[in-house]
Amino acid sequence: MITHLISTTEFVKLMTKDLTQQDWTGFNVLPSNALSTIISYANFNSLKPELWMFVPCDEEGNVLKAPKDLCVFDKVKCKNVIGICAIPCKDHLKVWKQAQSKVLFKGWKQDIINEEQVLCYNDGLYFNLSLYDTIDELIQYDLELTETALKQIGLI
Repeated sequence: MITHLISTTEFVKLMTKDLTQQDWTGFNVLPSNALSTIISYANFNSLKPELWMFVPCDEEGNVLKAPKDLCVFDKVKCKNVIGICAIPCKDHLKVWKQAQSKVLFKGWKQDIINEEQVLCYNDGLYFNLSLYDTIDELIQYDLELTETALKQIGLI
C-alpha cells in the first residue's frame, strides 16, 4: 500500500501489477474496485493544491494555530488564527480538530514570507503552493498522505 504521493502512472502500474499479459484485453478486466481506486487517485492528483490540504484552516482559509497555549479562559475570544478570530476559546480545540481531520498531507506547517507569498514547509523544505496547478506536480516533494487522503482515494 502506498503512503506517499506517487505519479498516477506509477499508481496504475502498482494497482495492476498482478495482472498477467493475457488479462490485458482492456480496462474491463480490472476488478471494479481497482478501476474505481485508479480513477479516484487520478482525480485526487488533478486537484489544485490548497493550504487546507497541508495545515488546518478555518472555513475562510485562515490557518488555525494549534490550540495549546492559545486560549486565555477568562476572555471570550482568543488568537487562534494568524490574526484575530471570534471563536470562543472553549470551542477552539473542537474547531481545530475538525480542520486537522481534513488535512491530506502529513507534517507540514505554514510560513508567511510576505503577505503575497505563502509557503509550506516540512524539515526545511519550502514551496509556494500558488506555483502549482495540480497535486500531481508536487510528487517531487515526497508528500506523505494522511489517513484522510488514503480514505478519500479508496486505499483504506
